[in-house]
Amino acid sequence: MSEKKGPKVVSFKAGELIIKEGELGRSMYIIKAGDVRVFKTFLGRKVAIGHLSAGEIFGELGFFDGKKRIASIDALSDISAICIDGQKVEKDIKELPNWLASIFKTVVERLRSTDEKLAVLQNKIEFENTSKKT
Repeated sequence: MSEKKGPKVVSFKAGELIIKEGELGRSMYIIKAGDVRVFKTFLGRKVAIGHLSAGEIFGELGFFDGKKRIASIDALSDISAICIDGQKVEKDIKELPNWLASIFKTVVERLRSTDEKLAVLQNKIEFENTSKKT
């Protein structure tokens, strides 16, 4: 029996870790129902950087460039999502015109760089706000 190559629907329970920062992964998800939290671990602390719900995507950077995940994702509620495996569609991605592939590469690199800078800034702000309360 041949393996189905198209996207598949997957489910996760509330509290389940879906993507772990720093790991390799080529899957991208489109949320059908439910909510997820996007967070980074910085100086040993979880720093929430986003909340995503139905119709939104996550895992797109690793999907396109195959590099380590820049953030973790956990389910805030039970969720269902369409999972698209980057390795299974790699041939389709490679068939994109060179100019379009170049644009994707540039955008992904800029997003990764911006994400790192924002995480540092957000952690600094949260640290300062916590320090003022004590």
